[in-house]
Amino acid sequence: MAKKMKNTKLFTLLGALVVVLLIAGVLWAMSVQQTRMGDAPLVSVNGEVIFESEVFDLYNRLPPEMRSQYGPEVILDQLIEQRLILQYAKQQGVTITDEQLEQAVDERLSFFGTTRQELADILEAQGDSYAEFERGVYHELVLDVFVSTVLLPRVRVTDSQVHAYYEDNIHEFRAQPGQVRIRHILVSSEELASEIRQQAVSGTEFTTLAMVHSIDSAPRGGDLGFISEESPLVAPFKSVALALEVNEVSQPVQTQFGWHVIRRESDEIPLREAREVIQQQLREQAAQQEFRTLLNDLRSSATIRHHKSLED
Repeated sequence: MAKKMKNTKLFTLLGALVVVLLIAGVLWAMSVQQTRMGDAPLVSVNGEVIFESEVFDLYNRLPPEMRSQYGPEVILDQLIEQRLILQYAKQQGVTITDEQLEQAVDERLSFFGTTRQELADILEAQGDSYAEFERGVYHELVLDVFVSTVLLPRVRVTDSQVHAYYEDNIHEFRAQPGQVRIRHILVSSEELASEIRQQAVSGTEFTTLAMVHSIDSAPRGGDLGFISEESPLVAPFKSVALALEVNEVSQPVQTQFGWHVIRRESDEIPLREAREVIQQQLREQAAQQEFRTLLNDLRSSATIRHHKSLED
């Protein structure tokens, strides 16, 4: 089937906004403050120390292809910004409960398919500690809560901004030559597919039918967007979909995934349907700008002392 539309929750702005703080999520925990014997302070941020080992721990753990983009100097700058945001989040009253931390740790352990003890053994073998891992997860949660409860409420997108974006970028919402826009409903039996088709041609809203019955695209009301001959669709589905007229509903189509009912939509997505996507995109852009402005303000008012250079 067609590649599913990306489900971009606004709270995943953390990944977009704080990539400068967590180095694209390469490490869960290695950017926390570590006091090591003989490790001289490199920089202090409002009195909080960053050690040289932190910078090179991060750098040495990066995949080789990322090291040209994230050299030690860049990593140091990102750690400074991380400290500034974490300090500011604390000032704003952002807190994480023990239950939230435990749930977040469990989610990561599940993702890696490991247990606490197994992870602790792995980290110890790498010269790290499980405590540092948990502190790193804690910092991630602080940043996530900060974005959702402090940063995003400052962002406003007006109807006029949405309308202007739609008009200025109408090509994004209009089929190009060779494209058609379709919705579909996927069910497990031909009988159910036939019943759904009959309801659709009798006037029942196709989007509603998809949300009730479809087993793969219900949240989007069956919307697969614009498709063409080049779209990665199975042959029976693609040939039927591309042959439909606007507002036409297909007979049930069988593929290895089940039975499909397909409807061709208008070749232009109306503003009422595009509004939510546009709002989210504009909020992301505005939030990124707000985030950068905040960082600049925090830098200008912070006491940042360089104790030594990375080249020493």
